[in-house]
Amino acid sequence: MLLEIGCLSQRFAAQEVARVLRPAAVYCFRTPNLWHYVTLGSKLLPHSAHLKLANRLRGLPSHAHDPYPAVYRANTPRTIKNLCRGVPFEVLDLAMIEKEPSYGRTNAGLFFLMMAYERLVNSCDCLKALRANIFGVLKRPHG
Repeated sequence: MLLEIGCLSQRFAAQEVARVLRPAAVYCFRTPNLWHYVTLGSKLLPHSAHLKLANRLRGLPSHAHDPYPAVYRANTPRTIKNLCRGVPFEVLDLAMIEKEPSYGRTNAGLFFLMMAYERLVNSCDCLKALRANIFGVLKRPHG
C-alpha cells in the first residue's frame, strides 16, 4: 500500500495521494491486515528471520527477491478510517479477504492447518477481522 512508505508519515502520504487524484477519482489498494497470523508473525519477528523463512515457506527459490522490511502503520480498518479523517478521502469500501495459504505450500501438514484457518475465518463475518488482506477503495470528493 502506498500509505505504508516507511520514510513518510501515513497522513502525509494520504494527503499526497489525494492531492494528485482528480476530484471524484478513486484510489484502490491492498494491504496486509495486522491481525492475521502471517502479519503478526512478521511484525514480531526480526527482519533477519524473514530473510531466512519467507521464501522457504512460500516455496520460492533461495535467490528469489528478499522480503521487504515490514512497517505496518496503516493495516487495520480502524487505522485506515482514522487516517482518512482530515484528508480529502471518503472510504467507499474496506473488504477483508482470506485466500489460500501460499506460505504453507511446501509442507502438507502446515498447508492443511492453514487451510483449516482459511475455511474458519471465511465461514462467518464475525471472524473477518482475522482475514489476511484489506482491499480498500477510497474516493476523493468533488471540488
